[in-house]
Amino acid sequence: MNKLIFILCLISSVLSAQDKENTNIYTVADVMPQFPGGDDSLISFISRNLIYPSIAQEKDIQCNIKVTFTVKEDGSLKINKIKNSKHKVFKDEVYRLFNLMPKWTPGKQNGKIVRVYIELPLNFSLEE
Repeated sequence: MNKLIFILCLISSVLSAQDKENTNIYTVADVMPQFPGGDDSLISFISRNLIYPSIAQEKDIQCNIKVTFTVKEDGSLKINKIKNSKHKVFKDEVYRLFNLMPKWTPGKQNGKIVRVYIELPLNFSLEE
């Protein structure tokens, strides 16, 4: 029986806090945004809610996706880009998953709530 395996990591730049394209979106903030309950809760949320597209299972399509998104000042999320998707069904699943996600605790820079840019890798792979 095939089952979904995914690897989840939050990646942030090691660079100092900076504005991205003068839009006040930070790649690193004094306090980074956080999914409610932290990283373990994010992993749990994804494992409960991510659905491996059936057409991808049938065709044995696997994919390592990188989702870049912004956590806004109110904790809502905006997907900026989905990279490396081999098939539209993976992108559709990422959008569906992000639409289910609760608001995050926003990031802070110098005591002020700011928008922060985050990259989230998702590995869609099948295991026997």
